Amino acid sequence: MTAAKRTLCLVEKLMHSSLKSSFHFSAVCVMIGHRETPEYNYGLSGKGKINKKIWKKHQPKEQIRTEGEVVFGTHPVSLALASHHRQHFFKLYIDSRHRQAQASKALSKIQKLAEQRGVPVEFVPKNVLMYLSGNRPHQGVCLDASARVLPELDPEMLHGAALSSDLLWLLLYNVQDPMNFGAILRSSFFLDVDRVIVPKVNSCALSPVVSKASAGALEVTDIYQVDSTYRSLRNLTQTWQTCGGQVIGTASICDPRQQVVSLQDFTAKAPTLLIVGNEGSGVDEDVLDLCDTLLTIPPPSIVSQTSSHTPVPAVESLNVSVATGILIHWLRASRKNSR
Repeated sequence: MTAAKRTLCLVEKLMHSSLKSSFHFSAVCVMIGHRETPEYNYGLSGKGKINKKIWKKHQPKEQIRTEGEVVFGTHPVSLALASHHRQHFFKLYIDSRHRQAQASKALSKIQKLAEQRGVPVEFVPKNVLMYLSGNRPHQGVCLDASARVLPELDPEMLHGAALSSDLLWLLLYNVQDPMNFGAILRSSFFLDVDRVIVPKVNSCALSPVVSKASAGALEVTDIYQVDSTYRSLRNLTQTWQTCGGQVIGTASICDPRQQVVSLQDFTAKAPTLLIVGNEGSGVDEDVLDLCDTLLTIPPPSIVSQTSSHTPVPAVESLNVSVATGILIHWLRASRKNSR
């Protein structure tokens, strides 16, 4: 294929992608040939690509209709059924090779959870699960469920509240990649973040892909949304500070601001609202101005070299999900060690 043809194909894909994104997620199915497939599990980051000929060969012959969105994977499905963040569960699909007598412990537990909640269970061939999950690692199970709806955070509820010194909230400022978003939710749940907050606009949608990337943490983490306006974020941070909390932002080691502090030199001693930013642009300047302190994770001062002592170009930053995990762990550990 020539460069011109490759460019033309890329433009067509981008146009198709932007056209698809203009539809609301409530339109959960799109037609492919004479069949339907969940739209939100396609065209997203992560595994899911397949040879078109193989994909066509393995498409189910019967028409598959879903009423909600399809959660896939043992951890996301089991945690979704066990929690109460999703309002409706329509049907559980299990690989027909794993009927009750042959099912793994995980699938047996999921089937029992579904039966306890009155969710219909259907055993289907593997290709149906591949189709529903968008050829992602479904581990033999998919769940048709309503999308998770986030409650709105009202900063006014904090007025007059006595915040615990151990309180840790995380604001994900315009984090858009589903794999990063999911990894952050997984670390947040594991490290006991009390609440995760996301802006309504310019944030990653809470898709089944995010749930899988989070190992199901999306299903059990307390997540709230706020207006994306500067005024709303200022109201949140100022209310937090009025209640005795500290607002911690994140910045590059090269940031010229005087309040940038190396992570190892900082100890959390008050209720903390941590703000981490977009994968590329970070946190906007006006939002950084709302913070009490800016933290940075300094790289080692030793320059890496190959065995032939040829200098290796420096990696100037960390992935946002990795950096967020380090920050959360340090905030928790430093608070504990200061007692």
